[in-house]
Amino acid sequence: MIQAFIYNMTVMITLTFLFLKFRDWLNPVVSKRHRYSYMVGLSLLIGVFTIAIMHDQFVINGILFDLRSTPMLIYASLAGPVWGLLAAIPVMGYRLLLGGDTAWLGVMVTVLLPVGIGGFLYPRTRIRKQHLKQLSPLLSEQKISYYPMIRVTNIVGLALMEHLLTYVIGVFTLELPAKEWIIISGFMALFGTLSLLFTVLMINEHTKSFIDREELYVLSAYDAKTGLPNLRYFESKVRESLSGRTGYIIMMDIDHFKVYNDTHGHIAGDLLLGKLGKLLQEEVSTPHLAGRFGGEEFIMMVDTDDLNEAEQVAEIVRTTIEETSFYGESHQPGGTLTVSLGVSKAGQELERLIKEADEALYRAKGQGRNQTALYDQEAATV
Repeated sequence: MIQAFIYNMTVMITLTFLFLKFRDWLNPVVSKRHRYSYMVGLSLLIGVFTIAIMHDQFVINGILFDLRSTPMLIYASLAGPVWGLLAAIPVMGYRLLLGGDTAWLGVMVTVLLPVGIGGFLYPRTRIRKQHLKQLSPLLSEQKISYYPMIRVTNIVGLALMEHLLTYVIGVFTLELPAKEWIIISGFMALFGTLSLLFTVLMINEHTKSFIDREELYVLSAYDAKTGLPNLRYFESKVRESLSGRTGYIIMMDIDHFKVYNDTHGHIAGDLLLGKLGKLLQEEVSTPHLAGRFGGEEFIMMVDTDDLNEAEQVAEIVRTTIEETSFYGESHQPGGTLTVSLGVSKAGQELERLIKEADEALYRAKGQGRNQTALYDQEAATV
């Protein structure tokens, strides 16, 4: 019995490991359009490994059983009833192929029943996204949705419910004394619950590790005050985007930011930077990119070779900020919070583009602020 349990658990650990690796790979690289075909592959993989679990069974008083219900229950509770049922199809086919008087009973009790229970309680088995958001406030909702943490209490409740139903079904279908069936079903519940707990702990630990890795990545690549890419990450992304292509760099500076800080304090100044960061994320969308340059300066990359489009992006940002209400802006010169922007020439060499955009920004501020200036080589030379 112990040997069978070790074999079943070894297969379960291998299956869980492959499932987690497959999910890690599926999340970042597979588009939504192709996700269904890969989910089909994952479901069939679950089914094949569940069949492998059936090759070494427990024997208690002449009754054979294994841990096939564990992957069925967990997968249905994670992926939902449809994918859980798809994973169950090869398992059901294999069990029916083995034959025997209790083949259909085995399919109903050890395959369809756990899939049904896990699928029915699918929304309730996972820790809510709001709770995960508290654990990892820097992560996006999309990433969190692919990395659920399973509630241990819920999954144990599911296991006990399944084994209770298995006991009731066995009482009415198997010609065994009640005392003997209690012992058999008790062992089934014990081994089944242990395998569920071990698997759930593996999944939850993997999710926590993912959260830690992602938060370190976010902290190293994004500016904490604005939520925008920091300069180092921005430059790496721009070099990647401009490889063999041309684009524009826009530099932006908050007009009279020192006045704002002196009047309202640095905390208000940080809140202002955060609000501007959100505005830039909304207005400068893919394939363009916005980042924090430093201090009160921001930087943008416009992925185009059209000067009019680059100037239009700068003007949309400028007018949006001018028309947005900010705390305490009435104390600013002119009564409104404004920004100045400088646009480089088109090119591929990032250092040169930043230098040109910075010179254009300097000219915009020198001409009265709250405007967009284009890089002028003759003016810069003079």
